[in-house]
Amino acid sequence: MSINWYNTMAVTADGSAWIWGNNAYGQLVDGTTVVNATPRRIAGLANVKNVASGDRVMLALLNDGSVWSCRGVPIITINSARVWRPRQYSACRR
Repeated sequence: MSINWYNTMAVTADGSAWIWGNNAYGQLVDGTTVVNATPRRIAGLANVKNVASGDRVMLALLNDGSVWSCRGVPIITINSARVWRPRQYSACRR
């Protein structure tokens, strides 16, 4: 689970990632900029091991070691606010 001033993320036993809270920059990854106090599943992410979130970023570590983020990957603009989508980064391995 990741809790910060802006939003909260959680991972359930089935490996899905959920997020809720402030959405001024589209960080809830739901295609809107509407604040939502109800947890929403992040579409496109499965087998999630851990999550971290911040003001305008969402990170998910999957069981295969890959890292997904929504930082800096705008897909649309709504009222001058960017809306993000998950993007895969290279695997994090020791």
